[in-house]
Amino acid sequence: LAERRGGRLVAAGAVLAALCVAALGRVEVGTDYLDNFAPDSELRRDFDRLNAVFAGAVPLQVVVESRDARPDTFKSPRALHALDALQRWLAAQPEVGGVYSLVDYVAELERVLAPELVDADPVPADAATVDHLVLLGASEDIRRFTDAAFARSLLQVRVRRVASAELNALADRIEQRLAALPPELRGYVTGSSYLIARTLDDVTRGQVTSLAAALLPIFLVLAALFRSLRLALVALVPNVLPILAFFAALGLSGVTLNLTTSLVASAVLGIAVDDSIHFFARLRAAAAAGADEAAALRAALTAVLRPVTLTTLGLVLGFATLVSGELRSQADFGLLAAFTLAVAWVLDLTLTPALAGRAGVARAARRGGA
Repeated sequence: LAERRGGRLVAAGAVLAALCVAALGRVEVGTDYLDNFAPDSELRRDFDRLNAVFAGAVPLQVVVESRDARPDTFKSPRALHALDALQRWLAAQPEVGGVYSLVDYVAELERVLAPELVDADPVPADAATVDHLVLLGASEDIRRFTDAAFARSLLQVRVRRVASAELNALADRIEQRLAALPPELRGYVTGSSYLIARTLDDVTRGQVTSLAAALLPIFLVLAALFRSLRLALVALVPNVLPILAFFAALGLSGVTLNLTTSLVASAVLGIAVDDSIHFFARLRAAAAAGADEAAALRAALTAVLRPVTLTTLGLVLGFATLVSGELRSQADFGLLAAFTLAVAWVLDLTLTPALAGRAGVARAARRGGA
């Protein structure tokens, strides 16, 4: 097939690569541990109950502070009104179930200690009133919302979502809203849930970056093996295409690129490169022994067909067993790994010899002498 229709195989590979690249824009990065479990699982039911009882089971913190660390900043009505406006905006976000701030604490003190001052505005009229309320009624609980100098304040946000992509999207919107604070104030998002979500997505993206960076040393090793940059590039193409197919499958299937699925590409790349090296080594050996282009291709394919097929079959079946697992991330990993390995096997036996024949790898090997 590679001899008779090598040109068509190369063209088909180019079309496949173009289609895969077109689907890359649909890939979404995000890790959702809750989505690992079935909707009717006990863990999901418990999470839903916690979400209902606590107005959001995922904690998020927003820090607002004085730019110059001025003491008693958050005793002033101006700063408290800024907190109140931010709190109302946060409460209106669809992912948020509840928000609690220093404004709530001060308003409760006013309701208990000075009910005659209570009106529609939760913020007292002046800083002196806030100071008196805090002096008379505040306990250590106030440290949940402000530091001892009242130069920094903390808003406790309860979020109903656990997916890293949703948490990061909410945090990005909050950061944009914080830019609208009065000029003497600044703020940022923090909290373990947010930091974990950001780290998960950063690690996932970092694995993709590392995968791309790994192509350079692989290319250099192939170039050293073949003593030709052009032939190294020819050998690299069939190894990159299964990775593109993997990312295209992510984009088209709706499965996110997460901490688990991001491992598929690196695993398959190592296996695909190993198969390609075996093929090209056999091809070079046959050519060095005097075989012409067609004979060298046939000899190389005959030598690697059985071991590559059996290895791929064993790996595909092994990864496919993960599909029956209870965790969705494991099932996704198994299915994607099996699919990508199958694509790599097809390309190894079709596109790789077609490219080798069109590029004249055997002729170059004979000229090289080994």
